[in-house]
Amino acid sequence: MNKYKKFVYFLISLKIFLFITIGIFNYFIDPLHFFSKKNNNNDIANLLMKSNYGISFYDVPFSLRDLKINMIKHANKYDCIVIGSSKIQLISSITKTYPKNFGCKKILNLFVQNGTIEDIYIFSYFLSNENYLGEKKLIINIDPWTFNYNRSKEWERYDSYFYSMHKIINSDYYNKKNSNFSFKDFFDISNIIDTEYFLLSLKSLKSENKIIPVEKFDFDKGYKSRVVLPDGSYLYPDYANVAEKNIPKVNEGLIVENVWFDSEAVEDFVILIKYLKKQFDIKFILMPYHKNIWDNYQPTTQAMIEIEKIAKNLSLKLDIQMIGSFNPKKFNCGHNEFYDEMHIDKKCLFKIY
Repeated sequence: MNKYKKFVYFLISLKIFLFITIGIFNYFIDPLHFFSKKNNNNDIANLLMKSNYGISFYDVPFSLRDLKINMIKHANKYDCIVIGSSKIQLISSITKTYPKNFGCKKILNLFVQNGTIEDIYIFSYFLSNENYLGEKKLIINIDPWTFNYNRSKEWERYDSYFYSMHKIINSDYYNKKNSNFSFKDFFDISNIIDTEYFLLSLKSLKSENKIIPVEKFDFDKGYKSRVVLPDGSYLYPDYANVAEKNIPKVNEGLIVENVWFDSEAVEDFVILIKYLKKQFDIKFILMPYHKNIWDNYQPTTQAMIEIEKIAKNLSLKLDIQMIGSFNPKKFNCGHNEFYDEMHIDKKCLFKIY
């Protein structure tokens, strides 16, 4: 029994030691700056925007949100700005994948992965505080989870700007929400002991992991890896050939069954749009999901139905043009016009314009 107890104590001690080691390593290496709250991607943003063909995407750990926040500093160089999730990642004036009737000469694409309503507020704060921007066209992507708060934690790195934007347009929300202390204000324990983040920390130490501009390539064919183009848009690699896929279900973690929207979030969104309309010519855009998601009814299907109704009503109420739909049948987007269950290729993108 004593040997058994010693073995158990050894395992517990080893586990604690590993957690502490991973935690310390993640905290001090911190490739995405979860804990230090530093934003050192200004150099990457400058490098990207001065390049001719962009930088390789995901080859080196870096925060896409940091990159896009730094790109906002150059927003005065563009006449159209798009904000939202990765669904709008292909919209680009460089690859000519943009609505021709918008009259956009240069587009700044500020998409982020798992973009939420909080991200819309954060980017709106930076854009609305750049008084020199002049009149711009602002295209806002709406997803099946957009009208809900707290669907992701990724935006929390910039939570102070989320609350600052709310303070500008809705002081009641700001006073109610910002006064609550949460443990994340100290650090996010789930990230600090996360093994995937540990592997990312290890990867960031390799000397060959340098961000450099990619060499010249054909935009129509794609590069050998994923690329962020100089305008912030995204380009899939040349090997990402789309074939007909059997996608019966989608694991969409940002959607909560039977909680399709939050009335408070919808009301706040209306207040935000009314405020932004004073400075921007605003459009809403919805991107289709794969036909199989619609054919195999699931929570994501119902979320799309509910949210598209709300988006359409808001477009009428606020006198804002709405482009696109979650339903691919409306544009005859086929199986082979998707990269996966929720990301369309440019053939389908052109159809929704």
